[in-house]
Amino acid sequence: MVVELNTQSNLLLEESILNHSNEQDSQGASIDRPSEDFPAENSDSSLKNVQLPESPPGIRQKQYLELDSPKLSIIDLMMVTTICAITITSITRIGYFGVHAMLLVCLVANMIAATVLVDRPIRFRMWNQFTWGVLMPLVCIFGDPFVFGSFENGRAVYLSQHGIACYVFVGIQLFTLLVSWLVPKHSSALNEFVSGVLFVGCVFSFGVAVILAPLTVVATLAMGIGFPGITPWFTGFVYLRTSALHKARAAKFGKAQGWKRAAGIALPILLALIAFWIAVTLELGFGQPGEGPFEFLVD
Repeated sequence: MVVELNTQSNLLLEESILNHSNEQDSQGASIDRPSEDFPAENSDSSLKNVQLPESPPGIRQKQYLELDSPKLSIIDLMMVTTICAITITSITRIGYFGVHAMLLVCLVANMIAATVLVDRPIRFRMWNQFTWGVLMPLVCIFGDPFVFGSFENGRAVYLSQHGIACYVFVGIQLFTLLVSWLVPKHSSALNEFVSGVLFVGCVFSFGVAVILAPLTVVATLAMGIGFPGITPWFTGFVYLRTSALHKARAAKFGKAQGWKRAAGIALPILLALIAFWIAVTLELGFGQPGEGPFEFLVD
């Protein structure tokens, strides 16, 4: 009887020890195994879901993210006019090498402006538009009057008939870019129209850049005088981003109307064609270098 009791007690003790060990194993497994609701921190899925903080946009990106127009003063307009007058007068006297100097000055000034105007993106945008959209195109035209010229009998014609049409087209683009500073952001119609005009100006600038690219490379490698040929690339990007800015304004503050943008695209092309027709009809634009109303452009 005593032996049976001891045997039963031993069996119960072994069974309790076995159950206790099983409970510990199950608890350990539950601790080691990640649950479905709380995945492990080091798992691949959690690493994939981690999003790194995005770096804030720089001044060159912020300048076209701000939709407000620059606040101009009389002093600003006087400075723009004075800079253009002094630069054009100097370029016409120095000649083509003055274009190189002015290009270098604009590149250095652009880097300085990006540092000085880092907290004023709208002002920096205005500076870029004036430098590459107005000043440098004028410098290239007055510094090298044969850009839109042609050749007759082996001699350069300083102003061809198609050159007259190009100058009219460029003049419309420069005027529109300057006027765009005054266009209110809430005027959907004006913003659509300005966007169209500047878009076709962008296409024209990139077209000139592509045509001049071979000559630019050859002149730079052979004689080191082809650097101004990169100016249309800068001008094209300025006109493209400014066109996109005004299109974004029109879409945000009004109802987009494509026909107004189409009218802006058609107007400078139509006026350039009219200028070309007048030049052909009246036989304008032909003459040898140093003759005619533009003789001050040629030594």
